[in-house]
Amino acid sequence: MLKDAQLGGKNLPLRVYEHAPSFRLEKSGECSGLKRLRGFTMPDIHCFCRDLESGMEEFASLHKFYDEFMKNTDLPFALGFRTVRDFWDKNQGYLKDRLIDSNKDAVVEILDEIKHYWNLKNEFNYIDSMGDDVQMSTIQLDLSDSERYGLGYIGSDGSKKPMVIVHSTIGSLERLMGAIFEERGKEIERGEKPAMPYWLSPTQLRLIPVGEKHKKNCYELVKNYNGIRVDVDDRNETLSKKVRSAEKEWVAAYAVIGDKELENGKYTIKVRGKEFDIGKINELDKRGIAKVLHGAQGEMPFRDSYLDKSVSKHVRFGSSY
Repeated sequence: MLKDAQLGGKNLPLRVYEHAPSFRLEKSGECSGLKRLRGFTMPDIHCFCRDLESGMEEFASLHKFYDEFMKNTDLPFALGFRTVRDFWDKNQGYLKDRLIDSNKDAVVEILDEIKHYWNLKNEFNYIDSMGDDVQMSTIQLDLSDSERYGLGYIGSDGSKKPMVIVHSTIGSLERLMGAIFEERGKEIERGEKPAMPYWLSPTQLRLIPVGEKHKKNCYELVKNYNGIRVDVDDRNETLSKKVRSAEKEWVAAYAVIGDKELENGKYTIKVRGKEFDIGKINELDKRGIAKVLHGAQGEMPFRDSYLDKSVSKHVRFGSSY
């Protein structure tokens, strides 16, 4: 596609996103949970830059992005760089700035010559429960593929010039999911309640009506929680079973709604996760609940739930809990 594109300097930098199903013929015994699969999904970004200076700016921007992402998913990670000696000799200060961005030490491997298509590569490696590193995201500064594949842009003098390409990926989606869930396993081993980072919790607030007459009021309360993934446990189950379901589903916050709550407009929410200092918050009105939960969301991106607001319409798997 890019070979046929009519690109000028004003079109650059140009970012092209690729959501690629990927396959590897792993041998028996090489597959491992969600960490190493024969089939996986790899979202890649290729940024086509005018020159090395522009490429290095893009690399620095992406480094900050992936660094913040790893920290916001609460994943412990190690940082590594691989580079060729010529780039290292000229740009040690540039690499040190990336360490300052991450506030971390890093391992740097220096190669005598280019052995791949890149002259600088970084890796964010998740540290799993065995103490091993698992590569997640990576960024690669590529100085050679543009000419190799006939890609370029038309310069101001009318000639076709090669581009610097910055390749990056957050890693396979399956491996990322595996790392997030493995952190929950670590919490269980420490005797803690497992909890997703609040902004990633599939259900951020559940309203649990005590009886049939309280369901309507719960659905009225739902209207107050835009920007929060909220549902109502409207099933014909006992109150204790509904509460147990919320606990087993790792719901970030839930509130039981009965006569008392509807009369005084004050609610108690049970919460879980590092975003909350305590496990229960008393005497909140409906706006107070929204304020607490929006505070836990912070500046992280929000996407509404694809599930129905009624728990009775959710598909259940395995135990009915």
